[in-house]
Amino acid sequence: MKLNIWMLAQWLKEYDPILTMTGGADEIEGMQFLSSFSPKGRRHIYIGRAKDFLSGNTSEEVLLTHGNDVISLRSLDMDEISSKIIDCFEFYNNWESMVFESAQLEHPEQRIVDACNNLIGPILIVDLKLNLIAYSKNYKPGEINQFWDEYIKLNKSSLKSIHMMNSSNSIKLIPVRHNRLVYEEPVAAPYSYGIMVSYCDKDDNLIGQCVLCMNHPITPRELCLAKTIEAALASIAQNTTGSTFINFAQSIVFEALSSGSLAEYNQKKLIALMDWDEDVSYQVTVCKINGAPTNGNLMMYLSGLSECFKKTIGLIFQEQLVFCHQADAFAEDQLLSTIPSVIPLFVGVSAQFVNLGEVAIYHRQASIAVKRGIEQNKSLTHFRDCAIDVLVFEPDRDFCRHCVHPGVRYLKDYDDEYGTSYSLTLRNYLQSERSYLLTAQQLFIHRNTAVYRLEKINELYRFNLDDPEEREHILFSFRLLGC
Repeated sequence: MKLNIWMLAQWLKEYDPILTMTGGADEIEGMQFLSSFSPKGRRHIYIGRAKDFLSGNTSEEVLLTHGNDVISLRSLDMDEISSKIIDCFEFYNNWESMVFESAQLEHPEQRIVDACNNLIGPILIVDLKLNLIAYSKNYKPGEINQFWDEYIKLNKSSLKSIHMMNSSNSIKLIPVRHNRLVYEEPVAAPYSYGIMVSYCDKDDNLIGQCVLCMNHPITPRELCLAKTIEAALASIAQNTTGSTFINFAQSIVFEALSSGSLAEYNQKKLIALMDWDEDVSYQVTVCKINGAPTNGNLMMYLSGLSECFKKTIGLIFQEQLVFCHQADAFAEDQLLSTIPSVIPLFVGVSAQFVNLGEVAIYHRQASIAVKRGIEQNKSLTHFRDCAIDVLVFEPDRDFCRHCVHPGVRYLKDYDDEYGTSYSLTLRNYLQSERSYLLTAQQLFIHRNTAVYRLEKINELYRFNLDDPEEREHILFSFRLLGC
């Protein structure tokens, strides 16, 4: 391993080293004793006495030089110092070998981090959604900071912490590729200093960040160690099957939202990739953070909110968080309890749908619901809460046909398949102010038949006919569909 002169000075700190620096490159591979006839190259640190280096100097103290860089040591024992330097090279060479060997084992990221214990500060490796990949396990709760403790406990940052770190430097750096970037993060005190090392897959695509945390300003020693960690991460024969599948699913949905359509073969791919059940209903949920969040903030919110869904595809689209999921996978109560009141987050939920090819339409519904929620300062708004306004005022009639009450659409499809008259029965029932007798008279059927049909309708779809807005939505839907 190639060292720099700062690493040697730190190793020899018991001798009160005094450094005179002009370079300090990571290029020292060994040690040589100074002699009058040996050329001084860049690959070695040269050891001698001060009087051997400096004309007119009579000091016997040990001096180390590398180019124009000098370490002056408070010691006269050159044999002891040279032995210490050999130990230093042996230690770091062994460490480098251990790190690269770790990269070839199972769970390589965690093994690399473990190999750094007690050599450098706490380390986190996270993916681009802020999910935890590996971390330093040799720290007890309370030793670093509250963000670290919470992150390790939850394997991701909570929404409250995300909100607190909205203006932080590190969040903005996560989605960007870096070359051992040194940064400062005041909110992470006392470990306010860090080095961010980008973690890429075998195709050189950014998949995460390795964050080295320090409680002191970054030194060239830590940068040299970070270079080895970076090389070890690059050497991992990364098996990104799971991540690739999720990213592929995200790209399919992103393209569908952008183009407005989703081909049938891509629908089948989504179902297979996400292990979704067939013949089920789906929903789109959109989350909007009020203000102007950065992409890094959005990614952290995306990670924090994903736990409220099962088998969801979460992505960032038009500065909003978009989740496409099975209708029964949305934990509404959990979502509401997850969002701290201090976070200006608004959630819109689309109607249920069965054709994934229409995902862009239902994304539009969820976006309309979010807009209504912001206007009314409501954290959670379902599209059904604003569907009537869309049916009345929206000029795009094709879109309106997808905004009809899902129960009405279901009844119409059921009637078409089985030759029943449930749609007509429900429409007349509502137009008759929910009178069984008037419904029966208008349809020329017995009252008991009307009662039976309405009971059957209730079994097929759970309408809330006590809600006047839902009744109005149903009637508008019947009118739009012409049934």
